[in-house]
Amino acid sequence: MTYLAQTLYLARKLKTFGRVSVGVDCGALSAPARGSVSTSDGTTLYQAVATYTCDTGEGYIVSGTATRSCLADANWSGQAPTCQG
Repeated sequence: MTYLAQTLYLARKLKTFGRVSVGVDCGALSAPARGSVSTSDGTTLYQAVATYTCDTGEGYIVSGTATRSCLADANWSGQAPTCQG
């Protein structure tokens, strides 16, 4: 492979990598009624993990999956849970 061909190949790889992860923002999540949501790194960017909690002092528990991940397609995994009491 020539130097130019190698450079073009690597450029395509970097472009693909950038399109998949760099700058991907899944957007803010809404907290459930009687609960809260926070992310692992304080952002809503690719690979952030959101954790939902409920007001346990008032007897509420998470119904559904308590964590969601920001995916490469700019969507959050799964469905938002609710707080049941």
